[in-house]
Amino acid sequence: MKKMFSIILVLVLFLISSLHGQDAMLAIPKGCKENYFITSDGIRLHYLTAGKGEVIIFIPGWTMPAEIFEKQIEHFSKTNLVIALDPRSQGKSAQATEGLSIDREAKDVKELVDHMRLSSYYLVGWSLGGPVLYTYLNLFNAPSIKGIVVVDAPLKIDAAFLSRITLRIKGLLLNKPETIDKFVRGMYKQAHSESYFDKVKKASLITPTNSAITLLSNFFFYNDSAWIQTLKTTDKPVLFIGAEGKEEVFKAINEEVKINYVVIPGSGHAVFVDKPVEFNHILQDFISKK
Repeated sequence: MKKMFSIILVLVLFLISSLHGQDAMLAIPKGCKENYFITSDGIRLHYLTAGKGEVIIFIPGWTMPAEIFEKQIEHFSKTNLVIALDPRSQGKSAQATEGLSIDREAKDVKELVDHMRLSSYYLVGWSLGGPVLYTYLNLFNAPSIKGIVVVDAPLKIDAAFLSRITLRIKGLLLNKPETIDKFVRGMYKQAHSESYFDKVKKASLITPTNSAITLLSNFFFYNDSAWIQTLKTTDKPVLFIGAEGKEEVFKAINEEVKINYVVIPGSGHAVFVDKPVEFNHILQDFISKK
Protein backbone atom coordinates (compact mmCIF):
# COMPACT_ATOMS: atom_id res chain seq x y z
CA MET A 1 0.00 0.00 0.00
CA LYS A 2 2.83 2.40 0.90
CA LYS A 3 4.57 1.57 -2.38
CA MET A 4 1.40 2.35 -4.35
CA PHE A 5 1.00 5.64 -2.45
CA SER A 6 4.60 6.58 -3.27
CA ILE A 7 4.06 5.88 -6.97
CA ILE A 8 0.88 7.99 -7.03
CA LEU A 9 2.66 10.82 -5.19
CA VAL A 10 5.53 10.80 -7.69
CA LEU A 11 3.06 10.91 -10.61
CA VAL A 12 1.14 13.82 -9.05
CA LEU A 13 4.36 15.78 -8.46
CA PHE A 14 5.45 15.06 -12.03
CA LEU A 15 2.14 16.35 -13.41
CA ILE A 16 2.33 19.50 -11.28
CA SER A 17 5.90 20.09 -12.44
CA SER A 18 4.89 19.59 -16.07
CA LEU A 19 1.98 22.00 -15.80
CA HIS A 20 4.19 24.59 -14.12
CA GLY A 21 6.73 24.24 -16.96
CA GLN A 22 4.00 24.78 -19.53
CA ASP A 23 2.78 27.90 -17.72
CA ALA A 24 6.30 29.28 -17.88
CA MET A 25 6.35 29.11 -21.68
CA LEU A 26 4.62 31.29 -24.26
CA ALA A 27 1.31 29.61 -25.07
CA ILE A 28 0.51 28.03 -28.41
CA PRO A 29 -2.41 30.15 -29.75
CA LYS A 30 -5.79 28.41 -29.68
CA GLY A 31 -6.64 26.48 -32.82
CA CYS A 32 -3.00 26.11 -33.87
CA LYS A 33 -1.57 22.87 -35.15
CA GLU A 34 2.07 22.07 -34.45
CA ASN A 35 4.04 20.69 -37.39
CA TYR A 36 7.58 19.70 -38.35
CA PHE A 37 9.54 19.21 -41.57
CA ILE A 38 13.13 18.29 -42.37
CA THR A 39 15.28 20.72 -44.35
CA SER A 40 17.58 19.63 -47.16
CA ASP A 41 20.53 19.77 -44.74
CA GLY A 42 18.76 17.56 -42.21
CA ILE A 43 17.44 20.07 -39.64
CA ARG A 44 14.01 19.45 -38.11
CA LEU A 45 12.07 22.70 -38.09
CA HIS A 46 8.91 23.40 -36.13
CA TYR A 47 6.07 25.58 -37.38
CA LEU A 48 2.52 26.49 -36.41
CA THR A 49 -0.50 26.54 -38.72
CA ALA A 50 -4.01 27.87 -38.18
CA GLY A 51 -6.97 28.84 -40.33
CA LYS A 52 -7.71 28.64 -44.05
CA GLY A 53 -7.46 30.98 -47.00
CA GLU A 54 -4.77 33.26 -48.37
CA VAL A 55 -1.43 32.38 -46.81
CA ILE A 56 0.59 34.59 -44.46
CA ILE A 57 3.96 33.30 -43.24
CA PHE A 58 5.45 34.93 -40.12
CA ILE A 59 9.21 34.82 -39.45
CA PRO A 60 10.30 35.87 -35.93
CA GLY A 61 13.46 37.71 -34.97
CA TRP A 62 16.68 36.71 -33.24
CA THR A 63 16.14 33.89 -30.66
CA MET A 64 12.37 34.41 -30.71
CA PRO A 65 9.75 31.63 -31.16
CA ALA A 66 6.75 31.44 -33.49
CA GLU A 67 4.39 31.99 -30.54
CA ILE A 68 5.53 35.62 -30.27
CA PHE A 69 2.98 36.29 -33.06
CA GLU A 70 0.09 35.08 -30.87
CA LYS A 71 -2.17 38.10 -31.51
CA GLN A 72 -1.56 37.95 -35.26
CA ILE A 73 -2.26 34.21 -35.43
CA GLU A 74 -5.49 34.63 -33.49
CA HIS A 75 -6.63 37.52 -35.69
CA PHE A 76 -5.62 36.40 -39.17
CA SER A 77 -6.49 32.72 -38.78
CA LYS A 78 -10.14 33.78 -38.94
CA THR A 79 -9.70 34.68 -42.62
CA ASN A 80 -6.31 33.32 -43.68
CA LEU A 81 -4.04 30.31 -43.44
CA VAL A 82 -1.41 31.54 -40.98
CA ILE A 83 1.99 29.88 -40.73
CA ALA A 84 4.56 30.85 -38.08
CA LEU A 85 8.04 29.34 -38.26
CA ASP A 86 10.55 28.59 -35.53
CA PRO A 87 13.88 29.29 -37.29
CA ARG A 88 16.67 26.79 -36.72
CA SER A 89 18.00 26.85 -33.14
CA GLN A 90 14.92 28.78 -32.01
CA GLY A 91 11.72 27.71 -30.29
CA LYS A 92 10.96 24.02 -30.82
CA SER A 93 13.12 23.68 -33.93
CA ALA A 94 16.25 21.56 -33.72
CA GLN A 95 19.46 23.06 -32.37
CA ALA A 96 21.74 23.46 -35.38
CA THR A 97 25.51 23.92 -35.30
CA GLU A 98 25.62 24.67 -39.02
CA GLY A 99 23.54 26.78 -41.37
CA LEU A 100 23.11 29.71 -38.99
CA SER A 101 23.34 32.22 -41.81
CA ILE A 102 20.83 34.57 -43.34
CA ASP A 103 21.13 32.77 -46.68
CA ARG A 104 20.41 29.38 -45.13
CA GLU A 105 17.46 30.73 -43.16
CA ALA A 106 16.03 32.16 -46.40
CA LYS A 107 16.40 28.68 -47.92
CA ASP A 108 14.63 27.21 -44.89
CA VAL A 109 11.64 29.47 -45.61
CA LYS A 110 11.67 28.39 -49.27
CA GLU A 111 11.80 24.73 -48.27
CA LEU A 112 8.85 25.29 -45.93
CA VAL A 113 6.93 26.84 -48.85
CA ASP A 114 7.81 23.86 -51.04
CA HIS A 115 6.99 21.38 -48.26
CA MET A 116 3.50 22.86 -47.93
CA ARG A 117 3.14 23.23 -51.72
CA LEU A 118 2.04 26.84 -51.46
CA SER A 119 1.12 28.50 -54.75
CA SER A 120 0.94 32.04 -53.32
CA TYR A 121 1.71 33.66 -49.99
CA TYR A 122 2.66 36.81 -48.08
CA LEU A 123 5.83 36.94 -46.00
CA VAL A 124 6.15 38.89 -42.74
CA GLY A 125 9.63 39.11 -41.21
CA TRP A 126 10.45 40.78 -37.91
CA SER A 127 13.91 42.03 -36.88
CA LEU A 128 16.47 39.46 -38.15
CA GLY A 129 13.56 38.11 -40.20
CA GLY A 130 13.83 41.28 -42.31
CA PRO A 131 17.27 40.48 -43.77
CA VAL A 132 16.06 36.91 -44.25
CA LEU A 133 13.28 38.30 -46.47
CA TYR A 134 15.61 40.63 -48.43
CA THR A 135 17.73 37.57 -49.14
CA TYR A 136 14.66 35.48 -49.95
CA LEU A 137 13.61 38.08 -52.54
CA ASN A 138 17.07 37.98 -54.08
CA LEU A 139 17.27 34.19 -54.23
CA PHE A 140 13.64 33.24 -54.87
CA ASN A 141 11.85 36.18 -56.50
CA ALA A 142 9.03 33.93 -57.68
CA PRO A 143 5.51 34.88 -58.87
CA SER A 144 4.14 33.01 -55.85
CA ILE A 145 5.25 35.86 -53.54
CA LYS A 146 2.28 38.21 -53.22
CA GLY A 147 3.93 40.69 -50.89
CA ILE A 148 6.60 41.29 -48.26
CA VAL A 149 6.16 43.00 -44.89
CA VAL A 150 9.33 43.96 -43.00
CA VAL A 151 8.76 44.69 -39.30
CA ASP A 152 11.21 46.90 -37.42
CA ALA A 153 14.18 45.27 -39.12
CA PRO A 154 17.61 46.61 -40.04
CA LEU A 155 18.35 47.60 -43.63
CA LYS A 156 21.29 49.98 -43.34
CA ILE A 157 24.16 48.48 -41.35
CA ASP A 158 26.28 51.31 -39.96
CA ALA A 159 29.02 51.54 -37.33
CA ALA A 160 26.58 52.42 -34.54
CA PHE A 161 24.46 49.34 -35.30
CA LEU A 162 27.51 47.06 -35.35
CA SER A 163 28.69 48.56 -32.07
CA ARG A 164 25.38 47.58 -30.44
CA ILE A 165 25.71 44.07 -31.88
CA THR A 166 29.26 43.81 -30.52
CA LEU A 167 28.11 44.83 -27.04
CA ARG A 168 25.34 42.23 -27.13
CA ILE A 169 27.78 39.50 -28.16
CA LYS A 170 30.09 40.52 -25.31
CA GLY A 171 27.13 40.42 -22.94
CA LEU A 172 26.16 36.93 -24.08
CA LEU A 173 29.68 35.71 -23.36
CA LEU A 174 29.95 37.36 -19.94
CA ASN A 175 26.41 37.09 -18.56
CA LYS A 176 23.81 35.63 -20.89
CA PRO A 177 20.78 35.76 -18.54
CA GLU A 178 21.35 39.44 -17.75
CA THR A 179 21.90 40.28 -21.43
CA ILE A 180 18.72 38.49 -22.51
CA ASP A 181 16.76 40.17 -19.71
CA LYS A 182 17.89 43.61 -20.94
CA PHE A 183 17.24 42.68 -24.55
CA VAL A 184 13.72 41.39 -23.91
CA ARG A 185 12.65 44.30 -21.74
CA GLY A 186 14.04 46.70 -24.33
CA MET A 187 11.75 45.33 -27.05
CA TYR A 188 8.64 46.99 -25.60
CA LYS A 189 7.29 50.46 -24.91
CA GLN A 190 3.98 49.33 -23.46
CA ALA A 191 3.62 47.78 -20.00
CA HIS A 192 3.62 43.98 -19.84
CA SER A 193 3.49 41.63 -16.89
CA GLU A 194 6.56 40.10 -15.28
CA SER A 195 5.07 36.72 -16.14
CA TYR A 196 5.06 37.66 -19.82
CA PHE A 197 8.65 38.93 -19.70
CA ASP A 198 9.73 35.70 -18.01
CA LYS A 199 8.11 33.62 -20.74
CA VAL A 200 9.78 35.60 -23.54
CA LYS A 201 13.15 35.41 -21.78
CA LYS A 202 12.79 31.66 -21.29
CA ALA A 203 12.00 31.27 -25.00
CA SER A 204 15.02 33.39 -25.97
CA LEU A 205 17.36 31.42 -23.69
CA ILE A 206 16.49 28.20 -25.55
CA THR A 207 18.90 29.27 -28.30
CA PRO A 208 22.40 28.16 -27.22
CA THR A 209 24.95 30.92 -26.69
CA ASN A 210 27.15 29.85 -29.61
CA SER A 211 24.15 29.82 -31.96
CA ALA A 212 22.89 33.20 -30.70
CA ILE A 213 26.33 34.74 -31.29
CA THR A 214 26.69 33.17 -34.73
CA LEU A 215 23.31 34.57 -35.78
CA LEU A 216 24.31 38.07 -34.65
CA SER A 217 27.69 37.82 -36.40
CA ASN A 218 25.88 37.64 -39.75
CA PHE A 219 25.59 41.43 -39.67
CA PHE A 220 29.38 41.81 -39.91
CA PHE A 221 29.55 39.94 -43.20
CA TYR A 222 26.48 40.96 -45.19
CA ASN A 223 26.48 43.82 -47.67
CA ASP A 224 23.49 46.06 -47.02
CA SER A 225 23.90 47.65 -50.46
CA ALA A 226 22.91 44.26 -51.91
CA TRP A 227 19.71 44.32 -49.84
CA ILE A 228 18.94 47.83 -51.08
CA GLN A 229 19.59 46.79 -54.67
CA THR A 230 17.15 43.91 -54.23
CA LEU A 231 14.47 46.33 -53.04
CA LYS A 232 15.18 48.60 -56.00
CA THR A 233 14.71 45.83 -58.53
CA THR A 234 11.94 43.70 -57.05
CA ASP A 235 8.49 43.88 -58.60
CA LYS A 236 6.88 42.64 -55.37
CA PRO A 237 4.93 44.95 -53.04
CA VAL A 238 7.00 45.68 -49.93
CA LEU A 239 5.85 47.42 -46.77
CA PHE A 240 8.03 48.47 -43.82
CA ILE A 241 6.39 48.75 -40.39
CA GLY A 242 8.47 50.50 -37.75
CA ALA A 243 8.40 51.23 -34.05
CA GLU A 244 7.89 54.70 -32.64
CA GLY A 245 10.78 56.99 -33.56
CA LYS A 246 11.77 55.26 -36.81
CA GLU A 247 10.57 58.08 -39.10
CA GLU A 248 14.07 59.52 -39.58
CA VAL A 249 15.51 56.08 -40.31
CA PHE A 250 12.93 55.50 -43.04
CA LYS A 251 13.43 58.99 -44.48
CA ALA A 252 17.17 58.32 -44.77
CA ILE A 253 16.54 54.99 -46.47
CA ASN A 254 14.20 56.74 -48.91
CA GLU A 255 17.16 58.73 -50.19
CA GLU A 256 18.59 55.47 -51.55
CA VAL A 257 15.49 53.45 -52.36
CA LYS A 258 11.85 54.46 -52.32
CA ILE A 259 9.97 52.39 -49.75
CA ASN A 260 6.45 52.33 -48.38
CA TYR A 261 6.47 52.56 -44.61
CA VAL A 262 4.25 53.03 -41.57
CA VAL A 263 5.39 53.98 -38.07
CA ILE A 264 3.18 52.92 -35.15
CA PRO A 265 3.23 55.42 -32.24
CA GLY A 266 3.60 53.95 -28.78
CA SER A 267 5.27 50.77 -30.00
CA GLY A 268 8.70 49.33 -29.29
CA HIS A 269 10.72 46.85 -31.31
CA ALA A 270 8.03 44.20 -30.78
CA VAL A 271 5.56 46.45 -32.61
CA PHE A 272 2.94 43.75 -33.08
CA VAL A 273 2.87 42.90 -29.35
CA ASP A 274 2.78 46.48 -28.08
CA LYS A 275 0.15 47.59 -30.59
CA PRO A 276 -1.52 44.44 -31.98
CA VAL A 277 -4.76 46.08 -33.11
CA GLU A 278 -2.98 48.82 -35.04
CA PHE A 279 -0.45 46.38 -36.48
CA ASN A 280 -3.10 43.89 -37.58
CA HIS A 281 -5.11 46.66 -39.23
CA ILE A 282 -2.09 47.85 -41.23
CA LEU A 283 -1.22 44.31 -42.31
CA GLN A 284 -4.84 43.57 -43.20
CA ASP A 285 -4.99 46.73 -45.28
CA PHE A 286 -1.79 45.79 -47.12
CA ILE A 287 -3.11 42.33 -47.96
CA SER A 288 -6.57 43.51 -49.00
CA LYS A 289 -5.13 45.96 -51.53
CA LYS A 290 -3.05 43.34 -53.36
